[in-house]
Parts: sequence; C-alpha cells; structure tokens
Amino acid sequence: MTQERTLIRTGGIGAILGAVVTLASIMLGPMDLDSGDTAVVMQYFADNAGRLQVHGLGVAVGKLLMLGGFVALYTSLRDSGWARLGLAGALVMTVINIIGPMMGGAVLPAIGQAYGQLPAAETAAALYAAQSFYYFYEALLAPSLLTMAAALLPFATAVLQSDRYPTWLGWLGLLAGFWVMIGGAGFSLVGPAGAADLINFFAPGFMLSIVWLLIAGVYLWRGQAR
Repeated sequence: MTQERTLIRTGGIGAILGAVVTLASIMLGPMDLDSGDTAVVMQYFADNAGRLQVHGLGVAVGKLLMLGGFVALYTSLRDSGWARLGLAGALVMTVINIIGPMMGGAVLPAIGQAYGQLPAAETAAALYAAQSFYYFYEALLAPSLLTMAAALLPFATAVLQSDRYPTWLGWLGLLAGFWVMIGGAGFSLVGPAGAADLINFFAPGFMLSIVWLLIAGVYLWRGQAR
C-alpha cells in the first residue's frame, strides 16, 4: 500500500470517527435554550457545567478528526481546483468550530458559576458582561455554518466532476452545503438575540453536512476513492 493510499484510508477513519464523536457531542450541548433571559442562561450553564465540558471537548476533538477526513478527501481529488478551495474552507471552518465549543464547554460554564456566587447587589452589573459573552457564543453560529458551506460546496462540486465517487454523493453535498449557507446568512441577519428562533430550521442541515463527510469517509476507508 502506497503512502498516499495509507493517508487516504487513515483520513477516512478520521472522518468516520470525527463525525460520530461530533454528532454525539452536539447532543450534549444546549438545546432549546431561551436566550432572552440571561440569568436563566447563566444558571443553565452553571448547573450543567460537567456535561457541557464533555460537549465542548467532544466537538473540538471531533472537528479535528473531521479535518483529517477533509485532508484525505482533498488527497483523493487533488487534481481538482475545487478540492483545493474546499480544503481552505475546511481549515477556516475547523478553527471557528473549535472556538464555539471552547466558549460553550469551558468559558460560559465558568462565568455561570461565578455569576451564581455573586452577592445580589452585584448581579445586575455582572449580567451585562455575561450577556456579552453569551451573545458572542451565539454569534459564532453564522460563521460556523458559512465556513461549513465554504468547505462543503467546493468539495461536493469536485466529487460531481470526478469519477471516483458516486454522483449522488456530490448532489447530497450540494444540498447540505446550500442548506448551511442559507442558515449562516439567516443567523447573520437576525443576530445573536434571534438565533434561538432559527436553530431548529438549520440545525438539520448542519447535521447532514457532518453525515455527508461520514459517508465520504466510508468510501475513503474502503479504498473506493482511487
């Protein structure tokens, strides 16, 4: 087995494991959290600090493994300019997708616990600072989805133009890519305060994007991408 072949198969395993770990870790994160009441939000992060730390670490590790999958996918399609563009998008996406879990898994739980220990006279002022951190966390939704689209759409186009993968995989990637691109634009328009109202519409597209890489990882691991 050549070194390139080994890289592709190893990256395929990374894509599969990364997708599974990421999806499982996302399920441990904040779900249907009412962002309109910052005090309730901080209490939630304080009460669920342990679970959210696992969530943040799991998503970060999963995204790094997924990056290995994107590198393997690029290696199998390196004759395509679209694949090079997709890899650039995947690198930026990974950085942004690690900042979010750090905020949700480490920073916000610590802030929530500190907020809960403050005397009543100091909570009003602290609430504004806590809200700023939480809004920054919510604001990461837009770039997270947009950079996912920046990775997925070029790779899906490269898959469609190649004879190494089934055509349906390319079309599925385009569907997921446009879904998260529209979601990213939507989150950009409504801002952090309105993110909770849109999450249920675009979270499935984000999940589909991860599943798409899992499927591509199976093809990479099985050696069907020549």
